[in-house]
Amino acid sequence: MFDEKPIVISKSIIQVQKNLKETEKNEDIFGCDTNYRIINKSSILQLKIQQFFLIELLSSDNEKYLVKIDDLNHFFGWKVKDSVAFHEDDHFQICTEIYNTELFLDLQENFGISQIFEIKEKASYSILPCEMEDKRTGMGIDVAEFDTKISSLSSTLNGEVVNIRGVVSEVINDDNGTRIVLNEDLQSTKLYLRACYNCPPKGIVPKTIWRFCNVVKQTSRKNNIYLSSTALTRFEFISGKTELPSKGELVFIQDLLNGTLKIGEIVFSVSEILKLSLEYLCVSCGSSVYNGYCTYVGCKAPPKFEMIGSLQACISDYTNVAFLVAKDIDCIFTILNISSKEKLEIEEDLKRIEDFTIQNGTKIHKILQ
Repeated sequence: MFDEKPIVISKSIIQVQKNLKETEKNEDIFGCDTNYRIINKSSILQLKIQQFFLIELLSSDNEKYLVKIDDLNHFFGWKVKDSVAFHEDDHFQICTEIYNTELFLDLQENFGISQIFEIKEKASYSILPCEMEDKRTGMGIDVAEFDTKISSLSSTLNGEVVNIRGVVSEVINDDNGTRIVLNEDLQSTKLYLRACYNCPPKGIVPKTIWRFCNVVKQTSRKNNIYLSSTALTRFEFISGKTELPSKGELVFIQDLLNGTLKIGEIVFSVSEILKLSLEYLCVSCGSSVYNGYCTYVGCKAPPKFEMIGSLQACISDYTNVAFLVAKDIDCIFTILNISSKEKLEIEEDLKRIEDFTIQNGTKIHKILQ
């Protein structure tokens, strides 16, 4: 869909990698830090207009802390089994924003969570890969995650939280959420994702293999086994390639970033609009347009205008995160995902206001406000 568009790895990811290198050179400084193992992680969640993700940390005293993180640019920096070292003693504070919500009730029911924390603004930390932390301490914390086979679901208890992997054969979206059909060794089951806060990646398409962590086994009144998502459901891309109808090969961001492939079509989710610029120009002389007229007084040509623009966005397909730059007007409006009526309103407004620019991390839902 966006062939030969420049894709650049997120600055946040680069910074995390730099921090890890600095940490490796100075491992001896972590003796006085507070260390936690990352034992669980949610997908990107959404409540109203707020997006965030949750991580579960295990301390050396076997105390668990569920932490809410708002900066989505750090989503790929937090990995299960890695460790995090906080450089100050006082680094957590109670988070009350999602209390009394359906998401919090889910956390209580399925995981026994009673408190949610957030990292204090001035707290500093470093993330250590699990191999580095185990080497430094001489021991590791077992946070192995075992997959339940689809054929074994009948022997698990109703309400049990499991991890499962399978080949996606069908994806159906409706007002109540998303229904995914998974297949493994001639067995199949259905996974229901709740529309109220789960945001499934756009890369979940037929013929791809995914791992779904922290889903709950359920049995219907007709004795059919199915799975439902939880507040800590996480999506992990495993493998698989497919083809888009009447188009080319579907590839993934990770393939492009590591050089495995240099060109292809991707299906992605837009995390954030970083900058959007739109403008009308006179086709005859190339001058800007204001109040429906060419701004060049010497232009006597009939009014005929062309819209130009550029967009910079942070995108993800759950294999990695990247920056996307688009300059084709049709591509820009496709990424904005607006209706034909809203597009016409923008076109009419542009002829009156000369140009339109939004930047500095404006969220996608604010573009038309």
